[in-house]
Amino acid sequence: MEPSIWLAIAPLTVLSHCQPQHLPAYVREQKTPKPVRLLAYVLLEKLLHQAGFSRQLIADIQRNEKGRPEFSAKFCKTSDTLDFNLSHSGNWVAVILQVGAKGVGVDIETGKARHFERLLQHFATKDEQYFFAQKPSAERFYHIWCAREAVLKANGAGLGKLSSIRHKPLQYLSTPYAPQGQLSLLSPTADFPLHLAWFAKGNAAKTHIELWQNEHWQLVKPDEIHRYSVNATIGSADIDLPSEFV
Repeated sequence: MEPSIWLAIAPLTVLSHCQPQHLPAYVREQKTPKPVRLLAYVLLEKLLHQAGFSRQLIADIQRNEKGRPEFSAKFCKTSDTLDFNLSHSGNWVAVILQVGAKGVGVDIETGKARHFERLLQHFATKDEQYFFAQKPSAERFYHIWCAREAVLKANGAGLGKLSSIRHKPLQYLSTPYAPQGQLSLLSPTADFPLHLAWFAKGNAAKTHIELWQNEHWQLVKPDEIHRYSVNATIGSADIDLPSEFV
């Protein structure tokens, strides 16, 4: 199975064009599912179809012991090599599908103004703070924030493990709570409105990104994607990985 990444990003207005045909049981049980969840599964249906999988896999999605949604091993023979993750910010939703491995995370941010320096003091490494101080901006803050979120979401670790991360922006990132893989980041441009980061276990041979804009899907071919390794020093004494990643 060729490792590949499929990523779809869209605003809530897409729900005026279509509704999800399949939903996990825990969503179906809700009287009024949140629009962001409905759109997330519209996007996951799209990605599964593009990648050659049945959309019906969504109906059997379950939450694992950490609360992270994943395909059911009971009904999905490829659940050990098929994974997905969701993110939303403002009116935007992003869904990522990983084929050929299991360990993917995504984070998007609209880039709203915050007290960037104050927030960085709570969690950022000295390398991150230096990176931001060289050019204080929303772009640099969200590069740091989105990178951390995307990597931790791959294993459902959550923000409680922020302090576990060692990150030198544009060079490397390491944490005991993610497998070895690759981190990719995009910043907003005239054609791309969001801060985006995604992490994937291993090395994907193919990445396909689509954005809903101007009432149709557009293939995203960014001029510059920042990519670097996560846990590249696996096996060394300074990184103690949980057993599931060894």
